[in-house]
Amino acid sequence: MEKDKLEKYKCFLEQLRYDGGLLWRITGVFLLPNSIFLAFLLTVSFEKERIGSLGIVVAAIIGCVLSFCWLLAYFRSLAFYDFRMAEAREVEPSKWNLLKGKPQEFMNGDTVEIKEYPYVLWLRWYQKLKTRYAVLTIVILFLLTYLFILLSQLGYVDKLLKVIKNFTGCYN
Repeated sequence: MEKDKLEKYKCFLEQLRYDGGLLWRITGVFLLPNSIFLAFLLTVSFEKERIGSLGIVVAAIIGCVLSFCWLLAYFRSLAFYDFRMAEAREVEPSKWNLLKGKPQEFMNGDTVEIKEYPYVLWLRWYQKLKTRYAVLTIVILFLLTYLFILLSQLGYVDKLLKVIKNFTGCYN
């Protein structure tokens, strides 16, 4: 029975490795084209003769759709990764401490001692800034930039700035 549990654990680790790699591949697959597309769009969208251009409006909408697809693919892969991690932790042999125990405590920001040497994340707030949030932040920034381009092409940004100027009296 113990041998079956060990084999199952190895399978879960392999699947976990695959799902973790898939998360990064999804990020790479969407990051490169979005970067090139957004750089082009930012280059052409604020030239005077192109303000209000239908082509730029359509391109900004396409960018929003691409970013939304990226977000969906990322969340789906992340859910599988979290699921695989929970499965692997469940069948990990006791006292191995590869995924649960000290590694999990360290990941949660707790101080962990190994051979009387304390290990701790050097910035306490850093424990909350996990990689999953970094990728999510990048996707949201792309989406917000596409939305800004779209709204500026439709004239809403200028209207908003005028409202802020009238309300505060301090915007030039």
